[in-house]
Amino acid sequence: MEVQDFYAVPLQHVLQRIGQLKPKDLVVTVQSMAFNFEQYRLRIELFKAGIKNVEHVHLSLIDESQIPNYIDALAFDPTVESPVARRLKAALDNCERVVAKCYGGTELVYEGGMEPALINCGDYTGMENVGGTFPVGEVFTEPKDLAKVNGEAMVHPPY
Repeated sequence: MEVQDFYAVPLQHVLQRIGQLKPKDLVVTVQSMAFNFEQYRLRIELFKAGIKNVEHVHLSLIDESQIPNYIDALAFDPTVESPVARRLKAALDNCERVVAKCYGGTELVYEGGMEPALINCGDYTGMENVGGTFPVGEVFTEPKDLAKVNGEAMVHPPY
């Protein structure tokens, strides 16, 4: 195992080190900022080389009281959660209306169907690239037509 301070070395050193790794090796990145340099994104460079990558991102934004929750989320079991994620994807891919009920009783209504949902549940079966942003456990999509989104959403409750 090697620990490298991403911002303490020149870009060429990082790219050279990636070139020394073998396909199916694993790189775990822990960060509080993005792993971007010039025209490169580190995860994409690793995937191009066939290297597995696990990213733990924006950790400096986590309140210290939430660190135990973050660690618990890392115990996510894709063998249990993957079937749930696939059922949710199927429901989203085939619906014409989604209602998000928000804090304070507001609702955000999506009409006209959703784009095909993407799954990030840690099951990389049949996928070319292995890895991504952790913790995993999300199914995400967006409306096909943003003009058909109506309502209000309360993202953060008032303090």
